[in-house]
Amino acid sequence: MHTRTDKDGQAIPKSVPARLLKHIEFWDDERFYGNGILVTAVGLAHTDENTDNAGHIFSGDNVRDVINDLKNGSPCNCKVCVSHQ
Repeated sequence: MHTRTDKDGQAIPKSVPARLLKHIEFWDDERFYGNGILVTAVGLAHTDENTDNAGHIFSGDNVRDVINDLKNGSPCNCKVCVSHQ
């Protein structure tokens, strides 16, 4: 059985839609430490300015929040995102 993981081998929940998986570089679930879930994305950002300062960190208190945050991301063509294509 194939496990969905990020670049570091961290498990990505099955509830994350397949179309968003290609954008997840790192999935960091820090809820055990009293924090939330942090996701570093590639190809998506919180801005459509496509600059090197575009926000590529998505977060939430639970998986559903992170999925919604990713869904609301804008396509990004900054140097970092283009180098990962």
